[in-house]
Amino acid sequence: MGKEGGGPEHVPSLYACDGGSELLLSDFEAQHLADVGDRISDYFLCRRKECLFVCRNTDWIPRISGGAHYLCPACGERYRPWKASPDWTEANKVYVVKLDGAADAQAPGEVGIFQGSDDNRYRVYGYQWADTATTSLTNLFKEVHADAQAWLTQLPPKDRLGGVIEWVNAKGAHALFKHQGLSELVRWKVDDFNEKMGDKSKAWTYINHQVNGFWGAHFTHLATESAITQKEMIRLWGLTRWLHRAATKTLGDLGELNEV
Repeated sequence: MGKEGGGPEHVPSLYACDGGSELLLSDFEAQHLADVGDRISDYFLCRRKECLFVCRNTDWIPRISGGAHYLCPACGERYRPWKASPDWTEANKVYVVKLDGAADAQAPGEVGIFQGSDDNRYRVYGYQWADTATTSLTNLFKEVHADAQAWLTQLPPKDRLGGVIEWVNAKGAHALFKHQGLSELVRWKVDDFNEKMGDKSKAWTYINHQVNGFWGAHFTHLATESAITQKEMIRLWGLTRWLHRAATKTLGDLGELNEV
C-alpha cells in the first residue's frame, strides 16, 4: 500500500533461493497477500493512534484508477507509511502470529494477545516495513505459501493483480477479524476528498465496501507498544521451520545476517 514501480520506495525483486527463477508476483502484487507461513500473517496498519485498524490487505479503499495509494476503511484517512508524528505509531504493518506450545501459559487479555473465532490465540506485533531483503523474503514466502504458481501462471501479467485480489477475497478473513460496514463518516470523508480533488482520475471508490463491507479489527495496544526489530521478525519466522531454514540460507547468501 505504497510501494509500486521503481521509485525511491521500491523494493527490488529477489530471486528464489531454490532454483534461481524470478518471483511470479511483483512487490506490489505480493503486498495483497497476507500469509507468510502457516502461523504468521502480514497486514497493513492504520497508523493513527485514534484508529489502529488492521484489515485484509485487499480491503483498503483504493483509487478508481488503481495504484499504490489507499484509505483506511475504518476512519477514511490515507495510509502514510513513513509519516512522523506523535499521533501516529512507529509501526506501519503488523505480524499476526498463532500461538501454541510454550505460549499456552499466555491467555487472551494479556497485552497484544487475542482469541480468534477459531478458538486459537494470536499475538499481534507492530513492525516497520523494511526496505531490505527481509521484505523481499516476505514476498517470496507469501507466494510460495499461497502456491501462486499453481493458479496464476496462466494469467497474463496485466491480470495477475486482479487474480490475487480475487483469490484473497475468496479465501476468507483471519480469525481475529470481524465483518464491518462502511460508516457514514467514512463515506462523507471520501466524497469530500473526491469533490476537492482537481484530478478526478485520482478519485477514491468505496462502492465495493458499501455493498459488501470489509473485514478487520482495531488493535489499540499498538499505540504504546514499540515496533519489533528485524531480528525479532526473523525469530518469528522460526515458528515455521521451513521458513526459518529458507530465511537463514537466503539472508546468509546475501551477507545480511549480521545486519538484522
